Amino acid sequence: YQRRVHGESSSIPISAALLEDGAIVHIYDPKVPEAQARDDLKQVSAEAHYQHSLATNLHFSRSAEEAAQHAHAVVVLTEWDEFKTLDYQAIYENMTKPAFIFDGRGYLDIDKLKQIGFCAFSIGRTRPTQPDF
Repeated sequence: YQRRVHGESSSIPISAALLEDGAIVHIYDPKVPEAQARDDLKQVSAEAHYQHSLATNLHFSRSAEEAAQHAHAVVVLTEWDEFKTLDYQAIYENMTKPAFIFDGRGYLDIDKLKQIGFCAFSIGRTRPTQPDF
């Protein structure tokens, strides 16, 4: 969910956009209390459709593995060290296929995730440019 204490986490607008589109969102964060996350997301919009989606499609999980179970996609938007050492093979095996993973912090090994079978993408990180020859 978020690591920063000051400023808005990217997880808030991204989660809100997914909820607005009707996605079922499972959030796991080892440090942020569920009540705080719910309150942050509740303040995004007073629109009835959004509030309904928030009430019905937002779930909180006790682990990253639980949050990813049967999911179509995983979006990593935090820098907690725990996310570097997860068993991504086991996570992949329990996801709906094709299984997508989006690294919003640019610190996961995308090539390794692709070898596991993920459709893996690093978002928010620039790729090195190739020289024009």
